[in-house]
Amino acid sequence: MGILSQYSGSSRRIFCSERALAPGPQSASSLSSLEYYWLIESRRAPVPEPISNTLNFKRARGALPLLGLDLSVSSRSAEKRLWIALIISSVIAIIEFTGGFLGQSLALVSDSGHVLTDVLAVGVGILTLRLGRKPHTARRTFGYHRAEIFAALINGSVLIAAAFLIIFEAYLRLRQPPTVQGPLVLAIASIGLMGNLSSAGLLSQWRGSNLNVKGVFLHTVGDVLSSLAVIVSSLIVIFTGYLGIDPLAAAIIGVLIMRSAFVLVRDSTNILLEATPRQMQLETIAKTIRSVDGVKGVHDLHVWTITSGLYALSGHITVGTDSIGQGSTIAEKIEVKLKESFGIEHVTLQVERETLENIQEHESSTI
Repeated sequence: MGILSQYSGSSRRIFCSERALAPGPQSASSLSSLEYYWLIESRRAPVPEPISNTLNFKRARGALPLLGLDLSVSSRSAEKRLWIALIISSVIAIIEFTGGFLGQSLALVSDSGHVLTDVLAVGVGILTLRLGRKPHTARRTFGYHRAEIFAALINGSVLIAAAFLIIFEAYLRLRQPPTVQGPLVLAIASIGLMGNLSSAGLLSQWRGSNLNVKGVFLHTVGDVLSSLAVIVSSLIVIFTGYLGIDPLAAAIIGVLIMRSAFVLVRDSTNILLEATPRQMQLETIAKTIRSVDGVKGVHDLHVWTITSGLYALSGHITVGTDSIGQGSTIAEKIEVKLKESFGIEHVTLQVERETLENIQEHESSTI
């Protein structure tokens, strides 16, 4: 097949061969499926203008121009909430560390360490949201939206390391518990709980739409649980005098942190590896494509996540010889179905004419 040229309609991509558009008489038998398709289309109507090699990137600021999505409004709203959460977390971290040091409470010091990682997480979150609004370039055609995923992976990794340190220190203190000043620890943990609840409330609205904000939200929820554990342990120290409860509470906090962190690392790693989104089944998507009239088969199907809530798909579809002239219409129908059923915004399809050779080849493959 000759060199492929790219043409665009909305967020759809259909590829054709330059040889099929060459002047002069050509027989259908000498052309491949794609070339034959574009030979027919070029004789029906004027050939569409190819995508310019130079896009107007100044107008693309805050949005994905090829996807028709404007992410700037929600990004700025999320950033304002992150700034408030950053201030709250910084104050809590200082208060809890000071109180934990004076009160000899590992649980409270551990909680302050966890909150300190929140400060880092929120700071990185703000940075990545700003990067996501930077204009797209010819080098980075999707912009900087993957910065969010990198930040989420870093946050999760830091949390796992912090959790291991907390659990190890808790083990050491269980062997020889220090004297804990219960009333002081209780008062400071209560202040921390109120602050963490405020931060969690600020971020709860955005936790499902942005993986990095979700990571910060998970940090904050972990802080709420940590504060509760410290409050319970301080009450036990006050009323029973059992000092071993403080390192036990710290160990519980460490386990909770680790659980949330593993989820965050798993999700961000899957996105960076361009795995199929967890909520989507590739076979189900293939069946949806095959259900469109005119589609005989689908193969080389790939679905991945660009950033939180933004999905892309590429694949090859085969159509009958009598339908090859309607390839563009069929592709449009597939695009609409994929967007309605799965929320996939960016669709790239290659249309092929069904032949005995590709029928046998694709029957042996799973998708």
